[in-house]
Amino acid sequence: MDIESFVSLKTSPELLILSNEIINVLTLLSNNKKVLKNINNKGNQLLKNPKIQLLKDKIENKVNLILNKLSELNINNLLVEFVETIGKINEDEFNYIQKAFYQKMQTDITFVKIYIDFYKLITQVYVSNFNYSNKFMINILEAKFMYDYNNIDYTEEYKFLIDYEDENKRVNHLTIIKNMIYSSILNQNLENIITEQLLKQNKHYADIYYWLQNKTMNTQIKLTIKNIISNNTLLVREKVLLENLIINNKNIESKTIIKNESEIKLKSGSVWNLNLTLKNEDKYNEENNKQNNIENNKQNNIENNKQNNIENNKQNNIENNKQIQEQYINTDTLLIESENIIEEYLYMESINEVKAFIDNRCKDAILKNKFCQYLFNKYFESSNDISIKILDFVKNLVKKQILFKSNLSRGLLQLHNNWKDLVDDFNNPHKKIKELLICLKKLGITKNLELLLKTHKIEVDTE
Repeated sequence: MDIESFVSLKTSPELLILSNEIINVLTLLSNNKKVLKNINNKGNQLLKNPKIQLLKDKIENKVNLILNKLSELNINNLLVEFVETIGKINEDEFNYIQKAFYQKMQTDITFVKIYIDFYKLITQVYVSNFNYSNKFMINILEAKFMYDYNNIDYTEEYKFLIDYEDENKRVNHLTIIKNMIYSSILNQNLENIITEQLLKQNKHYADIYYWLQNKTMNTQIKLTIKNIISNNTLLVREKVLLENLIINNKNIESKTIIKNESEIKLKSGSVWNLNLTLKNEDKYNEENNKQNNIENNKQNNIENNKQNNIENNKQNNIENNKQIQEQYINTDTLLIESENIIEEYLYMESINEVKAFIDNRCKDAILKNKFCQYLFNKYFESSNDISIKILDFVKNLVKKQILFKSNLSRGLLQLHNNWKDLVDDFNNPHKKIKELLICLKKLGITKNLELLLKTHKIEVDTE
């Protein structure tokens, strides 16, 4: 690829936001570029080679160091740093990068959107400049899904996924898949196919809830879920989740339809790789040709109206895609998990399950505060009988030292900061907040709550 062609990458929609400085850095890669052949057929031997393993670890560590600094505000600057740090690589090294991205998304699922945005930019650079493929990431996603739900063992290359076997990691995997579908990295048909596969499997019924929550379900899907509930011996938690999935179905997405099995099937290397947007050279060339035509029209001052329509439509499509992505990606994963464990406690009253959840999922003060915020939100939304059980739950959390008193006070304050927006959805909120404050006061939780206590005429120094 010559310099002019490579610089033309800035016309790609994913790279339009990049500055000239970034394009100049990327251009450096094209100078004296060597042709590097794909040696994937030696994958197993390479993994056993100590030198190759050291190189693999070095690349993955470099990627992690950069991703640790990633935010929405510095994505362009870090793209420059990434290219300067990683530089020219062969396709096996590019696979190590994809693996590092997957592992980082699993570890920090809350930031999955920004990781995927950055992944698309990085992949665009290396796919377009070196004609590499992002197939390894697709294969990771497919291999784990087939292992989790179809009992298909990992090949040697994907055995690292054994470290991601627990429920949280399975749910994170589904979250990554869904976000990659919305980002056009994966074929959109996968959304329907995965729904079908999850409803057929009989290993992880709770995962059906995580995949379909906040999605509009047609009559066929609801009937299938009801049949699962009635025809299987489910754990109480699984039954509660699936029943809530039907009862609390929200009209957020409009297209979740299971296609006829004869129309579309899940096969290794088929639908998963059908829509590799970042790899599709025809689409890339089409974009370049379109942009060249626009530039020619601009120079000749002809068809200005046509050009304006193209630009307007392009901008509208970008905004629409962004809204669709934000609609799902902004879903709070911790909120979903917290609501589930709270529901489980209310049915089973197993404090040990709650302790295990908080120890594993809420490891720092911020997440513990968030859990308390969600717990109090449930308290205000619930009927009086459930709210009384939640007050007992709060007492138990303090008694068993599962949460600090500061977590509960700060969780309540975080909820109260949005009181005006939430109060209309609460059940008898003014009576309940007074009862909650009295409960907290008796537990010795008054720090930072002085104003609330005073507002509701609760004396801090009396029982």
